[in-house]
Amino acid sequence: MRSRIAIALAALLAGCDFEAPLLEGQPPIGNVVSGTLVANGVAVPGDTIVLVYAANDPGPPAGTGSPVTLATVPAAAYTGEGAGLQAAPFAVTGLDDGTYILQALMDLDGDFNPFDISVSGATCGDVAGAHVTDLVTGTIATVTVQGGQNLDDVTIALGTVVPLERPAFALPAPQVVSREASLNPTTPQTFTLASTAVHSAFGLDFPLDLPGPCAVNAAAPQFCDPTQLDLCDTAFWVHVVDAGQDGLPDPRPDLPPEAGIPDIWPRVYLQYLGLPNADGTGFEPLPEGESWSAEAFPFLAEIGAWAQGILPAPPVPVGAVVPMPGISVTWAPVAKHVHPGGQAIDPVSGEHYDIVDLRQGSPLDAVPPGAWSITVVAETGQTWRIPNALAVVGVTTQPDAFDPASQAGVLVVQ
Repeated sequence: MRSRIAIALAALLAGCDFEAPLLEGQPPIGNVVSGTLVANGVAVPGDTIVLVYAANDPGPPAGTGSPVTLATVPAAAYTGEGAGLQAAPFAVTGLDDGTYILQALMDLDGDFNPFDISVSGATCGDVAGAHVTDLVTGTIATVTVQGGQNLDDVTIALGTVVPLERPAFALPAPQVVSREASLNPTTPQTFTLASTAVHSAFGLDFPLDLPGPCAVNAAAPQFCDPTQLDLCDTAFWVHVVDAGQDGLPDPRPDLPPEAGIPDIWPRVYLQYLGLPNADGTGFEPLPEGESWSAEAFPFLAEIGAWAQGILPAPPVPVGAVVPMPGISVTWAPVAKHVHPGGQAIDPVSGEHYDIVDLRQGSPLDAVPPGAWSITVVAETGQTWRIPNALAVVGVTTQPDAFDPASQAGVLVVQ
């Protein structure tokens, strides 16, 4: 299920900041990357978004980065007929000196907009692409610009149809984990996510309708019913990676082997929002430049119990990709604390940060109590996060099928 061309779809999109001009009184120097979007097999093109990532901070599924900037290309810019090759020019301007990845998304159903995470992702049937080294392997290529360069003749190939729906979810009930209880290895702290349909709108001409969730398998309710499965229904597509086909989960390739974390999709990320404010309408703002982020791990507790012989079978098949209507996620009392004057400096980002781990002696308040957002990243690179703006908009296109308030959920850390 994993595409070699990563679908760049996560997080709010931020504009790029320019360096100070080299000569006083002159405008900043901006680099330009331009070229051609080439779409293969698209009968009627849609508006296309070109997303630019720093090469050392890619977007999902390869990383958790956000685009540094974007450009939009209207459907009318494409030339060509029928379902063959169609082409349109693009240009991304004002880039700082650096090395970048260029990816693109053709929004065929008109529900992409960068202003909120709930509508800034690819939906089932959209077409994705990237600037690649060659079309056979689909290996992502990079471009480097500096000194006000105009790099033209860059080709972005579009042709990967997004086969699945975004992993939209809600909380089936309030989800709470305990910092103190997490110190006891016999009391793993888990929380549950439930797949959900989404039927909402930001305006009369801007609906967001994601069908689902998948029908439940009556014989095995933890899985979707394969006889009724529609790939465009919302679901969690769970993959316990077993590249060696030895029947055991592979270790996460991006984490130390001694961490004992199996390679399981989807990924789940947490971001600290703060304590509720006095009127209950939001959260107390954090000091400027300060943040806490963390990762939680689907089925980690259950996989561990199976490995120890406590459970007779793994909670999901090892090596297969299976759709599920809900997932269990294990919370780990570990967080990255970014703040001015932190004790460590990341050599790539230059961020000051501390890694706090309650199990390694950090005080309980090193992981702050309160509300944390939850982001799910599917193996396709598609994402969903709560809370999101759908809860604030409070509009539903199908009142019996969707409650916008379900998108206001948070994980509560006590």
